[in-house]
Amino acid sequence: MAAVSVADEAQNREDQAEELQSLECIFADSWQCLDAANHIYQATLEHSGETLSLRLILPATYPSQDAPVFELDEAWQGRPEADIVTAHLAEMFQQQKGSVVIFQWLDYLKDFLESYAAVHAVSPENRYVPPKVESSSKDYDGEFADYDDDDESSGGALAEGEGEDISSTLILQRQLRQATLNSMASLPCPDIYHSDTLTDRKSVFQAHVARVEDTTAVARVRFELLQNAKIARATHNIMAFRIKMPTGAVIQDCDDDGENAAGGRLLHMLQIVDVENAIVVVSRWYGGIMLGPDRFKHINNIARTALQECNFIKDSKAHKGGDKDKH
Repeated sequence: MAAVSVADEAQNREDQAEELQSLECIFADSWQCLDAANHIYQATLEHSGETLSLRLILPATYPSQDAPVFELDEAWQGRPEADIVTAHLAEMFQQQKGSVVIFQWLDYLKDFLESYAAVHAVSPENRYVPPKVESSSKDYDGEFADYDDDDESSGGALAEGEGEDISSTLILQRQLRQATLNSMASLPCPDIYHSDTLTDRKSVFQAHVARVEDTTAVARVRFELLQNAKIARATHNIMAFRIKMPTGAVIQDCDDDGENAAGGRLLHMLQIVDVENAIVVVSRWYGGIMLGPDRFKHINNIARTALQECNFIKDSKAHKGGDKDKH
């Protein structure tokens, strides 16, 4: 985030104080102050059994330069709609940059949650259940050779015709995606580094790395990668990111994308090597031969190598200077 003058910071904090007072009055019990000293707040919205929480950090540069740093609660992380909502919130701020925007964000999220609940009310059993991510308790040594889960399916996608009410969910996802496609594409995208590929028994792995400073950039990078037809056709696109905030707090998340526990292990590696402000996505194209525990070794090692090449890993052997050239 760009530096801000003392006068601009004072004006921003004044604008924030007025906005917070209004939000407390309008949203009452749905609005919480989690940490006043660090300007951390949370709004929790509910509709027909569906709940969505938005956590916010208000930087000194909001609203004159930057949007609030935000993340959706854990229950929504990994859902297809999460990236769409994130992109739309970012676009809303860009359209009225310089003005407070949280009320408009929450108003949009209320409408979104109402539409989402309406679709899922048709088939409650199809409501999304976030996958359980098991992070490794072992020390990272460059490999994860002892994991014994050999389920290398394509992620449990329904076969054509399965799931009587699945079409209603897909319709909502497509409507939301189409409504915000232009918004996502209009956002600036960080440079993305693509590693060389690694092949083992016909399975191919490739890592993609970018510098990110907020969750909007995370969503933008994931969107950009999926515009590449080859990456979009990958059997799995495993993702993890870590962002260190000015307050010292760390925002982090991961996504298995159907490769059970791979996202948690990838994030664990980022934690061990203390990666900051980076997203790494590892694409795997399954070659028809099960690799067993070796697939986790390949995912983490190719990600680690790419992060080293982009100077995100702090060690004595890392090259000094700027990021590696992107392509």
